Amino acid sequence: MRVGILSWIIDMERAGIGNFTYNLIRCMLDMGKGDELHLIHYEHSDDEVYSMAHDVLVPRLPSLMKFAVGLPYAVMKSGIDVLHVPSHWYNQLTPFLLNRTKKVLTIHDLVPILLPETHTGITVMTWAPTLRLIAHRIDMIATDSHATKLDCMRHLGIPEERIRVVYCGVDPKYRPLEDREAILKDLEERYGIKKPFVLYVGTLEKRKNIPTLLRALYRLKKSGVCPLLVIAGRRGWKYDDIFDTIHELKLEHDVLFTGYVPEDDLVALYNAADLF
Repeated sequence: MRVGILSWIIDMERAGIGNFTYNLIRCMLDMGKGDELHLIHYEHSDDEVYSMAHDVLVPRLPSLMKFAVGLPYAVMKSGIDVLHVPSHWYNQLTPFLLNRTKKVLTIHDLVPILLPETHTGITVMTWAPTLRLIAHRIDMIATDSHATKLDCMRHLGIPEERIRVVYCGVDPKYRPLEDREAILKDLEERYGIKKPFVLYVGTLEKRKNIPTLLRALYRLKKSGVCPLLVIAGRRGWKYDDIFDTIHELKLEHDVLFTGYVPEDDLVALYNAADLF
């Protein structure tokens, strides 16, 4: 069976969905599925995964034409039997209009529908209407959880038999490491992190509910327990209330922002943290 995956997101600086997609591809390659795998994206990449599978580039066209014409053309030209779209984006609408290709979509959550105030206006205006438009043209939906499965049934009207819960895996890198003292010394030298500390990993966005975490830290501090809160992740959108809460609660010296952290450093942080 020839399987296509929209892989363009792995060509960017990877966050949650990018890592999900990349590791999905890596696992399929490790299973020996490279000859059956077609990776569809927009720009040439030197990442080794493209040399281990069929590299399918969308034709270079003006922006809107690239999505409306180039993407479905690349899908049809690849001759795939099944297309997997690892996450919904409004600019991936056209492949779902193809009738000869089976389509699988992973839906991680319905936050733009359920909590629109936590997203940008353009996302709310484009994400929900386009998802509703293609919802019944998807042959199978995969969700990360039973909660999202139920949300898809309630809010999109998708029949239960067309939804499968597929839990996300864990990279083997995330395992207990030895010599924690050496790890702590390295983290202190490079990031200024000292024990004890609580670790949060994720993009700074309103939907992540970080102000609640900050208020919990404030209550701990008032009770005499004062760990450092390490926040590892780049800035996304609507994050001003995070910094407003820090200022309001006078936690400027209790929170450390590392920004984007390479994966090997994340493994070290997980191993050294008191809580995450």
